[in-house]
Amino acid sequence: MRHLLASVLAVAALALFSGAIAVEPTPLGAGTSADRRAVPQRVETPEAPEAVSGPPTQVAAGFFPPSLDPKSLRVLTEKDLEPVAWREPFGRVKTLLEAGQGARALGLLRGVEPGSVPERYLYALALNAGGSYPEAAAALVRLAAEYPALSDHCYFLAASAFEEAKDYSAAAGAFDAVEEGSSLHEDAVEGLARSLLENGDVAGALASLQPLASRPAPAWGRDRPGEALFSVAELLERLGRKEEAAAVYLGVWSEHPRCRASGRALQRARS
Repeated sequence: MRHLLASVLAVAALALFSGAIAVEPTPLGAGTSADRRAVPQRVETPEAPEAVSGPPTQVAAGFFPPSLDPKSLRVLTEKDLEPVAWREPFGRVKTLLEAGQGARALGLLRGVEPGSVPERYLYALALNAGGSYPEAAAALVRLAAEYPALSDHCYFLAASAFEEAKDYSAAAGAFDAVEEGSSLHEDAVEGLARSLLENGDVAGALASLQPLASRPAPAWGRDRPGEALFSVAELLERLGRKEEAAAVYLGVWSEHPRCRASGRALQRARS
């Protein structure tokens, strides 16, 4: 399942790059993490009368700390707003990756030096799909630091590559780098717990799941807190804390009735 999730995320992020706007990457170490991930400020432009003709309204570049004066920003041109024009062989590589042919995609890129951020990201995806997991993970970690717009995707995919390479310490670090509030955070929490468990750190895995497991059941959709709570109970059992585990299993059944582990939780609580 996690391999499928990583593949879906890679293709989705690749689609974002295909229609991405050109933004100057944030230098390493520039500003705080919160600054680098700040929501872009919107620059309002006056609405032109219908009868007025001329060049289109220009749009200010988005990624900047809130304290920066928008008037000092570089203004994007029509060329900046065009979709990424993939030079060869990157155009063919993108097509092969979308078709699930990672080995062929990687073969086309051997000896080719990627230049732009989209090309470097595509190269990292090809390394990952072609089985060169350590190289892919290293490339994705570098991109995460340099391109905040996709840092969470890069860290998550890097963590998945580290897992494939059985470097669970590095995988745990990359999963932990996915920030709370990201759409990937819940998956990253599960990945962090899984990596810690692979390293034999049961207590660490338990601690990493607690914040997610303590959340209430969602009103709709998949009950990830309930699943995390079920995992907490399993880890408590492994630590020999069976009475606590039984109480947690009952909590899954009573407080997370729509959780797919709810039925099993009741059985485990009774056993």
